[in-house]
Amino acid sequence: MMKPDCRSLLDALHNVASATSEADCVHRISGQAERLFGGYRPRLVLNPGGEASNDCFALTAHGELLAEFRLPEDTIVAPEMAEVMMVFAAHAGLALHNARRLDEHVHRSRRDALTGLRNYREFREMLSRLLPDDADHTIGSLGLVVIDLDRFKDVNDRHGHAAGDRLLRATAAALSAVGRTGDSAFRIGGDEFALLLPGADGSHARLVAERAESAVARLAGSNGASWGVAAAPVDGVTRDELMAAADRAMYQRKRSESPSTLASGHTRRRLAMVARLTARLTELTAITAIAGAAVEELHRTFGYYLAVIQRLDHDQILRVVAAAGPLAEASSQFLAWEQSINIGINGRVARTHQTAVIPDTRLDPDYLAYDSHEDPSSEVSVPITVNGRVWGILNLEQIAAYGFDESDVHLAEAVVAVTAAAIHRCLTIEQLCQDDGAPTAARHA
Repeated sequence: MMKPDCRSLLDALHNVASATSEADCVHRISGQAERLFGGYRPRLVLNPGGEASNDCFALTAHGELLAEFRLPEDTIVAPEMAEVMMVFAAHAGLALHNARRLDEHVHRSRRDALTGLRNYREFREMLSRLLPDDADHTIGSLGLVVIDLDRFKDVNDRHGHAAGDRLLRATAAALSAVGRTGDSAFRIGGDEFALLLPGADGSHARLVAERAESAVARLAGSNGASWGVAAAPVDGVTRDELMAAADRAMYQRKRSESPSTLASGHTRRRLAMVARLTARLTELTAITAIAGAAVEELHRTFGYYLAVIQRLDHDQILRVVAAAGPLAEASSQFLAWEQSINIGINGRVARTHQTAVIPDTRLDPDYLAYDSHEDPSSEVSVPITVNGRVWGILNLEQIAAYGFDESDVHLAEAVVAVTAAAIHRCLTIEQLCQDDGAPTAARHA
């Protein structure tokens, strides 16, 4: 067999290096090896384990044996051909290593680390694919089930976060088992889950939801679950319409089943969270730490998609001081976000000094759209007033439209009250230290 020319070898290496996944890379490696060395009948063996055999050409990367080309027994390879095979195998090993790392990165970006379920971003993207915003596109039936664990905070408080994590993992496994082969389960918030049921109508979606409720109720440590269902095209033909319909159904179900119990439970959680935050704030002397504690408690206790505090600076620009939630975690540049008070919902709140509740952000003329895949669909924005002027804004956001009720507004205003008091204390201490010419620990950043 003739030795491949330099051009053929370079083309093969370029083709293999262009792979976009491990499967694609393996396919390309096998194809190019057949083209270059087909006469030797090379066989690609993945993850062979142990050390490379003497009668093969190893694909390695960073000291790890990833695969090897095995030739038929007693095959004799000319030295110049063996050199080409080793060059190809070395580069193919690096390409395979990179493809595997890319697959792992993609997997992590689309999977919830704790439960292994697909995450909120994958949920929104899949729902958008199934329900495209295209008036000319005819959609089939699609069922959506949203599920919220009841009194999950009590599990963490009474038994610790390890017990809470176990319950979340068990819930994920239970939800993965209640649907059909083509159905998909997601974790879309702290203790919030969703099921997408292609081809299902509302009646079938309710049956799945009831099975899910029963499965979760049997889990160790579980307090049960609440659910809501919606089906396209009956309840909506776009992603946001279907999500809003399912959320409304869940809240209506909660109210109709046990309104007094749920209300008192939510009130207790709200009061406990504000009391816990108040105690934390008394120990803090930096404004960034105060803001961080406030948004952390809000997200950890109630699982908001985003909780953020922005400071209003003298140049009339709102700048992020602290943020918590999936939306903030999705972008490393989130803390660098700036906006003028002349634009946006938060800008309007800063100008008017009035709380804003936005049931559907698409309908608000001041809403600043950023990314259709990650933008929230409902918001609450509350001014933080210190010494009679707006110091900044507390903004809460949810993925779905109509994601906030009156209790959320009361909670936000209570958090703002204790946060503003802590900020005022820090500013007062800072001013006193400056007047005395002493250094101060209270800083804005």
